[in-house]
Amino acid sequence: MNESFEMKEPKYLEVFHAAQAKLLEGDFEAGREFLAQAATLVEDLDDRDFLEYIKGTQAYLEQDRESLKLAIGQIQEPHNKALLERFLFTLESGEQVDYNRDYMG
Repeated sequence: MNESFEMKEPKYLEVFHAAQAKLLEGDFEAGREFLAQAATLVEDLDDRDFLEYIKGTQAYLEQDRESLKLAIGQIQEPHNKALLERFLFTLESGEQVDYNRDYMG
């Protein structure tokens, strides 16, 4: 028997990755919408760390330094924390928000 199994991402990751794709394409409006959907899905899972990462990304896009700092203070995962810190550096140095540049490092 030749069966193939397709591993599928959880819905919140599908939506989050759709947000990232839109943001990397420069479509901030669609990216923000997908981020909001992902945040709702993650809230339902009670994954506080990932929710803070999403909130920090939203704060970066809105150029909200204080909310971004709060998210950085709450997040534990080192890679995501480093990304948020890079986003904050952009905001604090007065550079224009550029998700592609800042996400890719």
